[in-house]
Amino acid sequence: MPVSVVVIGGGFTRVADDFHSLVQDAVSAHPLPYVSAARVVPAGLGADAPLVGAAALWYRRDLLP
Repeated sequence: MPVSVVVIGGGFTRVADDFHSLVQDAVSAHPLPYVSAARVVPAGLGADAPLVGAAALWYRRDLLP
């Protein structure tokens, strides 16, 4: 199944102001069509995304494999 959206959050959000656009440019330039069609977007929670995800898994352990 091709990936249509790549979400970047956590510490990567602080790498550079234009980090998402740089990653999107690299993905768009990829020679495989199913890779180059993917959109790169920032996580809605920004740098707090991993922390919120970990807390959610702690609260809902039934989501773990």
